[in-house]
Amino acid sequence: MPEFSLAPVNVMVVFYSRYGETERLALAAGLGAVQARANLRLRRLKDLAGAATIERDPRWSESLERMLADYIAPREIDADWADVILVASSPDSPAETEQYMKALRIGDSKGVRDR
Repeated sequence: MPEFSLAPVNVMVVFYSRYGETERLALAAGLGAVQARANLRLRRLKDLAGAATIERDPRWSESLERMLADYIAPREIDADWADVILVASSPDSPAETEQYMKALRIGDSKGVRDR
């Protein structure tokens, strides 16, 4: 019986996390993608809050410093590359995710790309 081979799938996991909880969910999704032999890009959405607001919360500030070293923000070229985009966000910070989803124009036929 001949072996059936599929082309690799490109998966981008985009997340917004202040303290690391949503980051862990994004990492779990990424692990599943890698286990399924997909190509993976992990991207963290930028904070909309100002530096002064973040600095007033030591836990947020510490988590942000670490995550800025580990991740870059999603770029348009990442969305073009991806066959699948998974988005993770906590319920207490929807603005960052909403802004990204609007930028992608999800649900808008003009935002859908032909492959």
